[in-house]
Amino acid sequence: MALYISAGQRRRKVVLTAAVCAVIALLVGLGLGRATAPSPANTAQDAKALAKVATGQLQAFPIHYDEVSRGQGDRAAFYASLDAGLTRATDDLTKAADEAAWLDEAAKQQLKEQIRAIRTLADTNAPAAEFDAAVARAVSSINSAFGVVTPTSSKGSSKGSSEGSGSGSTTATSTASTTKGTTPG
Repeated sequence: MALYISAGQRRRKVVLTAAVCAVIALLVGLGLGRATAPSPANTAQDAKALAKVATGQLQAFPIHYDEVSRGQGDRAAFYASLDAGLTRATDDLTKAADEAAWLDEAAKQQLKEQIRAIRTLADTNAPAAEFDAAVARAVSSINSAFGVVTPTSSKGSSKGSSEGSGSGSTTATSTASTTKGTTPG
């Protein structure tokens, strides 16, 4: 029996071994990539969570703006806080919009424009009611764009707020429309 292996056989064995190793590495890499990749549902959930953070930041402004507009607070401190808060809200909204595959570029720009409008109103010392309305519009638009359902506001009638589990405004509207035609007694 000869101990000699020809150069051609050695080359074939090395090439075959390298090819098998490359295929195995490719399959392992593909499996790891698929296992660690975020699912579309997780990405959408992350986008919604960031949108909620942004709207939460926006919703804090009207209370303080009302106080400052009545002269009850430190205007300089409020505007510094407002600037930082609007910057954070814009950053969070930008991150959320980048993860929201269902939003087109025009919708993303419209949402950012509403935050810029809030800043403009504050910079021009707009009446508190106008500032509050701009914040409410921005929050409503962001919630609508990201499918965030919020409970019915406690400021209005609480008729529809305890019925059903749908969105607050839809429940209140449907309750109002179904009770409109009924007469007492």
